[in-house]
Amino acid sequence: MRLTATGWGLAIAASVLIAAGLSADYPEVTALGATAATLLLAAAVWTARRPNVSARRELQHHRVREGQPIRCRLVVHNDSARPSPELDVVDGSGEEPVRLVLGGLPAQASDEVEYQLPTRRRGVYTAPPPAIELTDPVRLLRRSRRDGSPDTYYVHPDYRELPGFGAGGPLDIDGEALTPRRDGSAFYSLRSYVPGDERRLIHWPSTARTGELVVRHLSAPDAPECLVVLDTTATPYADGRFEEAVRVTASLCVSALDSGARLTLRTTGDLELRCAAKAEHGEPLDFLAGVDLAPQRLSWAQAVVGDREWSDALVVSGALAATEVGKIAAAGPPVLVVQLGPAPFSTRVVSGATVVTARTCAEFADHWNG
Repeated sequence: MRLTATGWGLAIAASVLIAAGLSADYPEVTALGATAATLLLAAAVWTARRPNVSARRELQHHRVREGQPIRCRLVVHNDSARPSPELDVVDGSGEEPVRLVLGGLPAQASDEVEYQLPTRRRGVYTAPPPAIELTDPVRLLRRSRRDGSPDTYYVHPDYRELPGFGAGGPLDIDGEALTPRRDGSAFYSLRSYVPGDERRLIHWPSTARTGELVVRHLSAPDAPECLVVLDTTATPYADGRFEEAVRVTASLCVSALDSGARLTLRTTGDLELRCAAKAEHGEPLDFLAGVDLAPQRLSWAQAVVGDREWSDALVVSGALAATEVGKIAAAGPPVLVVQLGPAPFSTRVVSGATVVTARTCAEFADHWNG
């Protein structure tokens, strides 16, 4: 049982009036204070009776994209043999709880209400059981109790479709893999011989024409093994674009799964999720719903190099210094780095890594798909 804002005002007024009336020997003022105190006492008697009412909340879905509401159904039942007074039901967690006003229920009667819980930010939320509140007619005191069980729901990051992203990694406009692979099977380009290249890769016509050994550089669209690394350190996101980086990561993960790739999603804070080919989108999206900024526990070499052969490794971060991009490029496999920062969309090559810069996920997707 607690005082409402009106109740607190009346309680303070009663105390002041009674104290002033007694000290000034002014019975009329004392009577006004006593009247206010009597109203508070009557409100306490009214709310002392606990209504025998139960409530059950049902979430119609437990996973939504940010900005989409959670649809709920509330079933309230009067377990008493007497009609119940007018009740309020408060549901939700965070900044925007939902308040429902229910009229009095007849004895042993039920009522159903459908409503929505707003979701404005990505995250994993636990909504406490709905609170059943009984308030006196003057709304001075409120008695509340929770009924039912808590529910967990996921607000997934918003993401964009990237149809140009294939199982062998990012593709160019002609459908070829953007990044060459030594162990691939699809032709990518010709390049100079490097010690260690297999003899079968030598392109003899070009070798005869140039007088130097030239080999076929192969890509790996047939090796659907994708690594996506999300940088969760705070420094690159000084301008607050971490949420945009999470949205880009979600877009890449969803597109990789749609293309048939096996996906490994990793953060620099040493969190990891592995998804089989054609896994449900919910797996990486649930993972990303709970991701937050964290100290760096993995070096770039540890984050980008793993125990598998990647078709491509993709790193999503904020505004990185060129030295950091160099560390990523030197980690091992071919790397695409997506940076979210204040600069407009651009692409460039830094230390052998392809770097794409965008301000938002929408800008990244529009240019990538365009």
